[in-house]
Amino acid sequence: MTANIKILTTGGTIASTGDDGGASPTTRGEELIASVPGLDTYADVTVDEIARISSFDMDWETIVRIGDAALAAADEVDGVVVTHGTDTMEESAYATDLTFDGDVPIVFTGAQRRPDETSPDGPSNLLTAVRAAADERLHGIGAAYVAFDEQLHSA
Repeated sequence: MTANIKILTTGGTIASTGDDGGASPTTRGEELIASVPGLDTYADVTVDEIARISSFDMDWETIVRIGDAALAAADEVDGVVVTHGTDTMEESAYATDLTFDGDVPIVFTGAQRRPDETSPDGPSNLLTAVRAAADERLHGIGAAYVAFDEQLHSA
């Protein structure tokens, strides 16, 4: 049986493209999913965009929206993945771990290299996050995790 995973997107490097020496989160969630070969062998995914901001613009209201969206999806999915910028990912994951009152795992992930750069790490990190969120062993033992570089860390 394939797991049902909700992916909540917030922006960050994983969703950014370069422009004039900088980067802006322009990539939509559906495009992120399409960049991950074989993702559908691990889960059926749906996507909701929470925000499209750089990580340094993350605020408490957006963190609360992440938790609210995860809780709203909790009865319908086996896990939640949040794509997030790396500047503040650990703060958002920790806040979510402290405040989330659901049983499904919430796995945060992001990227250090943009999708338009050589060897982007976002697709691999997203695959790791979906596989973790789909794993039944993570249910009921803590809400939030960070998946990065093929590793899983507790918030």
